[in-house]
Amino acid sequence: MGFRVLELVRPFARLLPDVEPAKGRVPFGQKAMYTAIVLAVFLVCSQLPLYGVRVGAGGDPFYWVRVIMASSRGSTMELGISPIVS
Repeated sequence: MGFRVLELVRPFARLLPDVEPAKGRVPFGQKAMYTAIVLAVFLVCSQLPLYGVRVGAGGDPFYWVRVIMASSRGSTMELGISPIVS
């Protein structure tokens, strides 16, 4: 026999919350609509410049990251998710 971690956790399993199964399938049209909305928000935020940031100052060490992510230097996407959340 061997030691199984699941046997060690089993007494505490009843204390853990359960996840309810999905009530139904999400239609493809709704998935496509949400994807298009999120893509539009991402593209707008990746081109929206920040106030007070000089675009031409110094070299750009993250040039290829910006090319891959389709953003420009000094945009809101450069700050991460915090501008979207706040």
